[in-house]
Amino acid sequence: MMRIYFCPSCGRWRMVSNRLKADCLDCGTGLLLSDIPFEQWVKLDYGRRGQVAGAYLQQVRMTAVREERIVSASVRARKVMEGLLGEPVPSNQPEHEDTGYDY
Repeated sequence: MMRIYFCPSCGRWRMVSNRLKADCLDCGTGLLLSDIPFEQWVKLDYGRRGQVAGAYLQQVRMTAVREERIVSASVRARKVMEGLLGEPVPSNQPEHEDTGYDY
């Protein structure tokens, strides 16, 4: 199955088969898997592909900014609660990524 990926760093796109993860051939950044069907992608001319890639990456960036604001708002709210209560308030965010290994 062919999949369309976009690079969040340089904006390039890449078609990849048989892999769920891919890296940009230009800058080496991990690519974002798009939800654009391959059949629709190949019908687009090169200029239109660039427009679609730009719009897709803009949407991804806006979503990331919103999520970052939510996390920072959560941190600010926790600090306010700590100030009001005079004691630490536990975060619901994991302190480290659990890899499943005990080392």
